[in-house]
Amino acid sequence: MNIVVFTRRLLCSASLLALAGGAVSADLARAPARFTWVDLGTLGGSYATPADINNQRQVVGTSTRNDQPECLGVDQEQPCEYAFIWEHGRMVDLGQASPGGVRTVPTRINAHGLVVGYEDVPVSGDGSQLLIVYKPFVFSQGQFRALPLLASGANASGLAYGLNTAGVATGFSEETNQDQTLVNWSADGVARGVTDAGIYRRGLGINDSGVVAGWQYRPRSFTPTNGFVQDQGVVTNLSASDVNIWSEALDVNREGLVVGDRADRAFSAGLATAWRQEKGAWVARRIGALPGHNHSSLLRVNAHGVAVGFSEDAALLGSQRAIAVLGGRIVDLNTRVSLPPHVTLTKATAINDLGDIVGEASVRDGPPHAFLLTRR
Repeated sequence: MNIVVFTRRLLCSASLLALAGGAVSADLARAPARFTWVDLGTLGGSYATPADINNQRQVVGTSTRNDQPECLGVDQEQPCEYAFIWEHGRMVDLGQASPGGVRTVPTRINAHGLVVGYEDVPVSGDGSQLLIVYKPFVFSQGQFRALPLLASGANASGLAYGLNTAGVATGFSEETNQDQTLVNWSADGVARGVTDAGIYRRGLGINDSGVVAGWQYRPRSFTPTNGFVQDQGVVTNLSASDVNIWSEALDVNREGLVVGDRADRAFSAGLATAWRQEKGAWVARRIGALPGHNHSSLLRVNAHGVAVGFSEDAALLGSQRAIAVLGGRIVDLNTRVSLPPHVTLTKATAINDLGDIVGEASVRDGPPHAFLLTRR
C-alpha cells in the first residue's frame, strides 16, 4: 500500500478532523481555548503520572506511596509504583496487580471503566542476574486479572496498551522463542495479529472497528522503529518508503485517524504526524513542533480528531512542553491556563471526547505530578 507524505509546520484541529472524515464542533475548534488546571496529587510519594481519561472523567495512572527504595530494580532498589484511579475529586490507590510487582502501570480506561495495563515483575535470569518482565493485566470490578500470554513461564513478557469500547485490548506477547508478536485480548482469550518473519510488532491503540496502530522493528538489524497500521488482516508499514525513517503510530480514533510521530530523514528525531487512509493509500500529514523545538509527538487523539502530546528540543534538558492542536495551530498548553509560578506542564498524555486533558507536570523541577485540564 502506498504512503504519501505532506510536510506542514502546523496543522489545525479542523484539518485533523478533515483527515478523519468528521465534523468540527464549534466548541472544539474555537480559539483561544482556555483551561482550568487541577493537580491530581499523588498516593503519598513525590511522583504520579496519568495514562488515560474517559468521558466520565475517570483518570488512571501510576504513583508512588513514598520515596523509600522498597522495590527491587535491575540495578538497585527503588520506590514501588502503584496503580491509581482518580474520580470524584480524589485519587484511589488500586495497589499492585500481583504480590511480586514493583511497578503497576494502567495504560487505558474505556467508557465502561475497564482498565488494562502491565506490571513490572523482577525474575531471576541466568546465574544471579535479575530481569524485569512485563505482565499484562485487566482491572474490572475492583480486581486485577492476569491476561494470557502466548508463552508460558515466569519469564514470559507481554504488554497491554490499547483498549476499545468493546473491551478488546491490544499489545504484544512473547512467543516461546521470545519473539514479540502483536496480539489482541478479548473475552475469547489471546489472539495473534499479523506476523512476519523477523519482525517484532506491538499494538498501542485500537478503535471500535478493530484497526490497530503501533510500531514494529527488526531486532539486531540497526534499523529504527517503524509505525504500522493493521486493518482487516493487512499490515501497512508507515515508513515503507524508507525503513530507515523513524516512525511511531501511537493511537487511532473511531474514524481511523492515526497519530504519532515520524522523522524527516534517517537518524533524525521524529515530529508529530497524523495519518489517514485515502483512496487506498495512507496519507501522512506533518504537524511539526513548537518554535525552536526539533522533536514532538502526538500520543493520543479523541473522537473529534483533537490530538495531544509533547514538543521539545531533544538536546536541551527541561525543554519539554505539553501540546495540543487547538484553534488552528499547535499550542503550548502552558499558555492556555493559569499556573502557579513553579509548575510547568511537560507532557499531555491523553484527551477524552469532552476535551479534558491529562498529563505530567513538573513541580519545582521535581518528579512528575499528574494534572487535569478542563475547558472553561
